[in-house]
Amino acid sequence: MVKHIQNAVSIYGLFFNMSMKTETRISKYLARAGLASRRDAEKLLITGRVSINGVATKNSWESMKKGDIIQLDGVKVTDKLRDQLFIFNKPRGCLSTSRDERGRKTIFDLIQTQHDHLMIIGRLDYDSEGLILLTNNGKLKRHLELPKNQFRRFYKVKINSSLEESLLKEIQKGVTIKGIRYRPMEIEVKSEAKSGVWLDICLREGKNREIRRIFSYHNREVTRLIRVGFGPFSLQGLAVGKLKKISLANYDQLGYFK
Repeated sequence: MVKHIQNAVSIYGLFFNMSMKTETRISKYLARAGLASRRDAEKLLITGRVSINGVATKNSWESMKKGDIIQLDGVKVTDKLRDQLFIFNKPRGCLSTSRDERGRKTIFDLIQTQHDHLMIIGRLDYDSEGLILLTNNGKLKRHLELPKNQFRRFYKVKINSSLEESLLKEIQKGVTIKGIRYRPMEIEVKSEAKSGVWLDICLREGKNREIRRIFSYHNREVTRLIRVGFGPFSLQGLAVGKLKKISLANYDQLGYFK
């Protein structure tokens, strides 16, 4: 009797170990494909954007077996997708997101549907415009966004009134607003007119609506905000609303190695 139990346990253990080796968490599979971090991949599952063998799943713990077909927004996923990096010239009047509950236009309404799986690097708000990076590689996205890596963001900004020298120096030193510390920024006045003042601004991090909040704090309104550069990348004549693929050779100048 004991021998039979021992044999049964051994067989079960063998089966369990085999199943553990042949099954993979879908969130891990999506992350390995470069589509999202593990945490973001679980969010994709919960929102019903992922299907397994044609059946949508909202289980963030769902696993897959060898041969299962995984789709994200209807597009087949493979864990051996080639890394992709794009520059997009965002127009005003659209959101830096994949979808909006209020039905407002997003950047993905302006680009081809096969790029819906891309992740946004360096979001811009609804009324801002200019350079956004898109990638399918979660690690590269994080590398570019981490403040410690100091990829500079370059902007052309128009404000509604003059900027005195004393205020310019104050902003250049950095400011704390409602408990949030904004690092020093580089600012250069490019032109002044009755219609407003154009500035060149460089940031070393990208907090949410950082430029707008800093100038609003100093009673200035930002009437135009255009990002023209991010790290080594620039718009380089890219038309508004257009997408351009970047050579992977540029990874070298990003200090990123797979």
